[in-house]
Amino acid sequence: MRKEKIPAILIYGAPGSGKGTQAALLEKLFPLKQFSTGDIFRSIPKSSSLWTSLDNDYISKGLLVPDEKTVDIFKHYIEASINMFKFDPDQEYALLDGIPRTTEQLSIIKQFMDIKAVIVLDNIDNNILIERIIERGKKNNRTDDADRSIIKNRLTVYLETTQKLLAEIDNKHIIRVDGNRDKHTVLHDICEELKSYLL
Repeated sequence: MRKEKIPAILIYGAPGSGKGTQAALLEKLFPLKQFSTGDIFRSIPKSSSLWTSLDNDYISKGLLVPDEKTVDIFKHYIEASINMFKFDPDQEYALLDGIPRTTEQLSIIKQFMDIKAVIVLDNIDNNILIERIIERGKKNNRTDDADRSIIKNRLTVYLETTQKLLAEIDNKHIIRVDGNRDKHTVLHDICEELKSYLL
């Protein structure tokens, strides 16, 4: 791993909030490289022993994967992206979507990343989120997005862990945006705020 810390922007929003969509749009507008924990985990071959253990013990139950295991997989993916010239931390910021999720992960990640700003999508009703997730599950054939009880548990876990995490971050680095609007309006507001952090 490089000696200098990797510059990073974090983006948070409950499952179904549209944060993945916003991250993908931001990647096209700014020198950002999106790293989605969900995509990273889904890239693990389903036939691998790693995936089997993760799915049986955590994912299928709607539980978060333990901090040390999550950060280890994430860090390995970042290093591989740099080595394969898919990400240049001297020219781009890492846009982290889905990590860190806990104060423990935040503490570990700060050792090799310099967090410049944190985007938070707020104010979205849980019932709207649940319906969005179920629809996404049908569209993308994702079994983890099909069970209402698992979805509700994921939303509860997200709220509890994110509140604790944000309490550890200086408010001057946090960009809060009302996510209960159309994606273009949300994107506009994020961009207006984010500009000053990327100078």
